[in-house]
Amino acid sequence: MFPNEYYNAYKIMDNENSKTFINNSTQRFERIHKKKFNKWLVSDFLDIKEIQDKIKGLVLTARIQMLGIPKRYLTYKGKTNTQIWIQYRNSINELYDELNSKNAKNKKTAREQTNFISYKFAREEFIKYMPKIKEMKYKQFRNCLITGFYVLQSPVRLSNLQHLNYIEPNTIQLKNIVDKTKNYITKNNGIWELMYNNFKTASKLGSLNFKITEPNLIELLDIYISRYPIKPNKQFLYAKYDFSESKICSITIGYAITKIIKLITGIDNVTLNTLRHSLITEFHSSIHSIEDKKQLAKEMGQTFRINMQDYYIKLD
Repeated sequence: MFPNEYYNAYKIMDNENSKTFINNSTQRFERIHKKKFNKWLVSDFLDIKEIQDKIKGLVLTARIQMLGIPKRYLTYKGKTNTQIWIQYRNSINELYDELNSKNAKNKKTAREQTNFISYKFAREEFIKYMPKIKEMKYKQFRNCLITGFYVLQSPVRLSNLQHLNYIEPNTIQLKNIVDKTKNYITKNNGIWELMYNNFKTASKLGSLNFKITEPNLIELLDIYISRYPIKPNKQFLYAKYDFSESKICSITIGYAITKIIKLITGIDNVTLNTLRHSLITEFHSSIHSIEDKKQLAKEMGQTFRINMQDYYIKLD
């Protein structure tokens, strides 16, 4: 979509998730800048105040993301360490300092104050909605199945489902699959299993293998595969069920979660991040062992670092 040299402005980029992030961020900046990438000039970005004014209405994390695009473009054009490049770098660092300062206080943002949802409540309402879900047609049912992956078990990231491939039941143990660039789901000996290889922290955590034990999610999976037969070794979720193998993207997965949560709870603008933050908030409202903390982090695809205070906590 964009020149390889642009993707590789900082380092060789061979991670598809990272390229997708750069694509989405650059396309968003194109809309803000009202100019397509192939028409950009270095002179477009020489007035950082003008760029800052264009993005001042965005949330803090989005402003960091958008300022990173001109910085990447200037790097791509060989302008590293020039005065304007340094201005972008310093501005981004200042925003990171502001973000870290806010995060350190563990306070909800203004947006989180309005759309924060109890993870327990989301789960309970989803289960109550199960009879209606079973009657839905493909797109709505698929969206509910996607949401089920995030509210009926510890929520992973969007890309975990984006790269999920279906393996014919009882043909191979997932751990024996050689291709580790994809994620896999299958049903062996009556048990649904997942293996995640392609996700944000895979380089640190390696492959993650899970058995699905939540009964409502198992039921949804059984219904899905019986109604909508999936070809073996093909993707598990489709943008539409017309046998066209139309790929589903992370944006569609994220939108599905937001849409279904609003449908079943009435609360709008709930994102995957909202659910992940909510689960961890509720988890830490009570005391847990180090092993419990490690397990939750693993289930969510996060790394976990033990600090000295963790050892000071004592359980009965």
